[in-house]
Amino acid sequence: MSIDIRSERLIGLDEAAQMIPGRDGGTVHPFTVGLWTRRGKRGVILESVLAGPRRCTSIEALARFLEAVTRAANGEQKPQAIASRSRRQAAKAVRQAALELAAPGA
Repeated sequence: MSIDIRSERLIGLDEAAQMIPGRDGGTVHPFTVGLWTRRGKRGVILESVLAGPRRCTSIEALARFLEAVTRAANGEQKPQAIASRSRRQAAKAVRQAALELAAPGA
């Protein structure tokens, strides 16, 4: 599901970070919330939109994310594979594909 900007309340990632309890009574760092929008946590990615110059999420998306991460942590939901590979792995895959295309009969 994606963020519906017409019905969901957009908040900045820094505001979202203030809503999530961290260790030792503090809150999580805004950078952590940014990582969740790019890399995810336990196979779940926090939905976000680019609103002008800022990356934003919504309170509803944050709730969906936290619920899905909790289900994954409890083993109730299989983590989804997040496609990520290093630049080195990507470059190797490109070289391999180019070799296969250049091969006779390809």
